[in-house]
Amino acid sequence: MSDDERPGASAPTSLADTVAQAVTAALQKPAKTPKKGEGKTKNEPHVQEIFAQWLLNDSKQALVVEAPSVDPQTGESVSPQSGEPVLYQWNERAGIWCYRPRDQLTVQAAGWLRATNPAKATAANAEQCAKFGVLALQSEGRLLPTAPSGQTIIALDQGYLTVDEHGQGFRIQPPARDLGVIQRLSAAIDPDRIGRDGTYTPRSDDDIPESSAFKQYLWGAMPDPEVREVLREATASSLMVNARHERMFYLWGRGGNGKSIYVGLLQALHGNGFAALNLAQLAEDKFALEPLIRARCIVAAESDKQKWPTELIKSIVSGDPISVRMMHKTPITCAPRARVFIAMNEMPIQSDHTFGLARRIVLIPWTQTFGPGQRDSTLKDRLLNDPRELGYFLDWALEGVRRLVAKGDFRSDAELPAACTGIIQAHAKANDAVGQWIDSIDLTFQGGPSYWVEKQALYNHYVHHCQQSGMKVLAKGRWLADVQVRFAGGQPIMEKRVRFGQGRQMKRADAVAVRTSADWLRSESPFFPPHTWTRLTIGAPGEFDDAPAHFDNALLSDDESMSANVNALLDGIAQSSA
Repeated sequence: MSDDERPGASAPTSLADTVAQAVTAALQKPAKTPKKGEGKTKNEPHVQEIFAQWLLNDSKQALVVEAPSVDPQTGESVSPQSGEPVLYQWNERAGIWCYRPRDQLTVQAAGWLRATNPAKATAANAEQCAKFGVLALQSEGRLLPTAPSGQTIIALDQGYLTVDEHGQGFRIQPPARDLGVIQRLSAAIDPDRIGRDGTYTPRSDDDIPESSAFKQYLWGAMPDPEVREVLREATASSLMVNARHERMFYLWGRGGNGKSIYVGLLQALHGNGFAALNLAQLAEDKFALEPLIRARCIVAAESDKQKWPTELIKSIVSGDPISVRMMHKTPITCAPRARVFIAMNEMPIQSDHTFGLARRIVLIPWTQTFGPGQRDSTLKDRLLNDPRELGYFLDWALEGVRRLVAKGDFRSDAELPAACTGIIQAHAKANDAVGQWIDSIDLTFQGGPSYWVEKQALYNHYVHHCQQSGMKVLAKGRWLADVQVRFAGGQPIMEKRVRFGQGRQMKRADAVAVRTSADWLRSESPFFPPHTWTRLTIGAPGEFDDAPAHFDNALLSDDESMSANVNALLDGIAQSSA
């Protein structure tokens, strides 16, 4: 977007008109002229009120706010967040609502004060005018419009490209304020392919010239047609800012495979809607979220996965409202609309133990590697600097838009090719310390337990497994939460305080209910101290007939009211093992 297309580019009204409009709109009744020394009369409005009325009444301002209590993608109410709403201004030349930083409104208020009331032209008053103006916009319901549910709109130089609700075709139409469009792509469609009725026919893959740099690049860098189609739909998803696909895309592969050129194409396509982020920095820099306000496509470079703020990333991917802090500014609340792409040479260590982020990941492998003698040094410049090549890229992506609209959502994991799912599944399993530990000891957690196991002893065994395999150890709370997700459909694992040991050695400890193999129970592992295991003793005596003789003093009741025959059985086992 050029400088003259930005929100502040429209010329303000003249100073004389400004004064006249403000006074006419704000002063419903003539204010009494104060006598000398009396100060402001009761009926005289504050300067903030006059400024707010000017904002509301001057059609050239065309300011709206994105209400923090409304999800812009669905129009549904959400839990309110702290911070001011995002401010937008209609730009007639660009044909979209443009993000307007609050400090720009403060500067405008300062100029307005100097022109209308120089005696009150101070930084504090300018700040208060801007703040009150935003509140006035909210109170008057000047909210960012939302497009009709399910409608896909792509803003271009030629106008709005809309998609039939069934994904059957495209049509170009003039920009309209009431559709709430806030991003315009930097690419243009071929005017020769626009019909008299406004319908647009994108180029098919066969229509893209074989000699084009785009086709040579993409078909060469990604020869697998199934994976290439997933990439097409991922690109299309980044154009559909109002669609809630809740997916993030891993661009994985060794260096020299064309990923960086694809990222360059995304940047050229999205223009000001593109942002580069360091996901690890989000956890450390409280101001790192500011680019999310206007971003529609985010690309993150490879970084330490262990430092990623998983919950925050899930909110970004899901489009949930978040609070954005800015340097020396009031925090604002926004609902991210950006699609997240992560370019990486190595698969990250999986640290999402709730699987909330993992189920949103789509891995797109880049398996081709081009050596120094195979690389075309002019390819990137030809792709990014030729509008025709960017037009080919857009047409190619529009076919993905058509498919996603027709389907109504992004592909499920079951619909992804094996080349995309196999790598991430194998990697996730290789980095799943809890899963490997559970498999190694044949452990299951049941609603009706067979054994009460001391939680600390079980955790100690898990820690030992991680140390032996060189994997990261989770804190006990995260470990138990991870275990819980895997069993009983995520229902709480049965826990209670039980007694371990006999006589003076008796103690109470936190225990969990498990089932496991007898061979493992008879293990003399030092990580299972004496009095660790206890058989569940509530039930018929015959339940314990198969109890192994090697239980030592590890068997003890957890129920003080258990029947005498069960007590006798336990005593007999304990004596036989002594």
